[in-house]
Parts: sequence; C-alpha cells; structure tokens
Amino acid sequence: MSIGSDLDISPIAARQVGGFSDVRFGGCIVSTDAIPTIPGPNGRLSGFPAEVLHAGTVPLTAVIHTQSAAHTRWDIRTAKADEAEKPTWPNESGGHATLEKIQARCRDMRQAEFAGVQGLTDAFPISGDVDITGVDAELYALVAREQRRQHREAEESINRVCAVVYDTPRL
Repeated sequence: MSIGSDLDISPIAARQVGGFSDVRFGGCIVSTDAIPTIPGPNGRLSGFPAEVLHAGTVPLTAVIHTQSAAHTRWDIRTAKADEAEKPTWPNESGGHATLEKIQARCRDMRQAEFAGVQGLTDAFPISGDVDITGVDAELYALVAREQRRQHREAEESINRVCAVVYDTPRL
C-alpha cells in the first residue's frame, strides 16, 4: 500500500477537474468534493490508497450534528421532492414512523402559536463544548438515535482504517 498511488492532482489541475469546489489552505488547494485527497508537503493532492478508502468510507448526513435538531424545515424537502428524491430514515433508527414524527415536530415549531423551543436538559448526553443554542429537546430526542448510529459507524470506520494502516484497531 502506498499513499497517493491512486490519484495525484496538482493544485492547478485540481481546479479544472469537473465539479470540484476547492479551498486553499496555506499553499495548498484542497478539494472539498467527492474524491478524498490529502495535501502533500509540495502542495500536490494525493489520493488515498484503495484499501483505506474502502475501510474508511461511511455515509453520514447532517443529522450527525447536534444543531440538526435546531433545523425546523425537515419536512419542506419531502413536500417538494420527487418520489425518488424523498428522504428516508434508517429502520434501525425508527424508520419512516420516526421521520414522520420529525416532520410533524418541525411543522409544529413553525406555527405562529408555537410556545417555543423546549431546550435540552441534563437528560441528554451532550458535552459542554457543543453549541445547543436553539436545539429543541423533542426534536433532538427524535434524531438522537440516528445521530448515535452515525457516530458508531464513524468510529467503526476509524477502527477499520487503523486496522489497515497499523494492523491493529486504535479506538
């Protein structure tokens, strides 16, 4: 396994690869799109080895962030989406019934007579460095199971990458 064996893009060429939206960090341009890269000391972007990509790829959504429970428009996307684009909710996190409850809570929160966000309490396991401004406790309770599932999947992918790179899990 060698780092950069699959892809080597110069900073200038990176801007020209279709669909890239690149960001400059110091002297490097780093892609923020679909091809995971790492900037080398010379400013060139190199791709990850296939083994690392396979082990470390995990689908995550915005729900992984605590602030996702402050967003009151979860149902708008569903109303406007074609059938093929309608959001789904993983069965292990409550499935379609939970998604319907999330959407109903969002509709309630947008009503003029809404009494206000029910703030988070000590009952929720959130570290002190997380911004919980505007996070609704009821909405958070609905998304928390999926949030925990995504956190677990991210940790598992880190362990898989560590196993590939170091031949032993690290977390």
